[in-house]
Amino acid sequence: MLRALFQKTGNAVYISHLDLMRLFQRAFKRAGLPLTHTKGFNPRPSVSIALPLSVGMESICELLDKLNKVPGLEWIRIMYAYPERITDEFIAAMKRNEKVVPYLDLPIQHCNDTILKNMNRRSNRAELLDVIGKLRREIPGITLRTTLIAGFPGETEEQFEDLCNFVKEVQFDRLGCFAYSAEENTVAARMDGQIEQEVKDKRAELVMQIQTGIMAQKQAEKVGQTVHVLCDGIDEESGLYLCRTTGDAPEVDGNVCVSSEEPLYPGQFYDVLVDDSDLYDLYGTVAK
Repeated sequence: MLRALFQKTGNAVYISHLDLMRLFQRAFKRAGLPLTHTKGFNPRPSVSIALPLSVGMESICELLDKLNKVPGLEWIRIMYAYPERITDEFIAAMKRNEKVVPYLDLPIQHCNDTILKNMNRRSNRAELLDVIGKLRREIPGITLRTTLIAGFPGETEEQFEDLCNFVKEVQFDRLGCFAYSAEENTVAARMDGQIEQEVKDKRAELVMQIQTGIMAQKQAEKVGQTVHVLCDGIDEESGLYLCRTTGDAPEVDGNVCVSSEEPLYPGQFYDVLVDDSDLYDLYGTVAK
């Protein structure tokens, strides 16, 4: 999925959903890709596009090259990238296209080889570590997000401990962990070794406790830095402007909450000096 943010120097530009669709349909058509899904438009000038898994990475790289040339397009965010599909060519496309923000959402779900196989995932633990290491070497400062599932049928205490150690080792920038929930008419729901809900909830909670410590440290390290942000609007209750860095996906990650005597405008970019942090948000003022 790609998120594209439109901004024009001096004034925010709000492009109609229809115009955005036409723009991306042209870009996708040139790259030979089908436009399969979009999300509704809101006051933020943004669009979300889902890329079908059947599309080759060569076409996706070509699409990034073409979108990077679109006038007025400032940020391109890749929201959903299966680890096994991240090639050297894809990393090179992210690096050469300056509008592609250094951010990836890697839906890995687990790290234990047996659990991954039972989940019908294509990667194993070693391959996950290799991809993550390569991304961090090739794109310094990249923000990596993932989502994990605890309590998948048959998950032993040792396999869960493996998951906890993986979270500690990798130190994801953003991470969510959920207790496995059986969905009707799925293979996993019919598997042996279904785990009690209380145990699943406790395991998910333990993973998030580990991530809480990691997040707190990563957030604290940003205090004193000046960050480039996009303004989304204002929180009427606190009076703080809600902004995001390239490391914050809309409606998913936290905000940079900005105090300013001068009005800030949605769709505009600002440099903000961070002077405080909590687990999810940063706080600061517009840099002079």
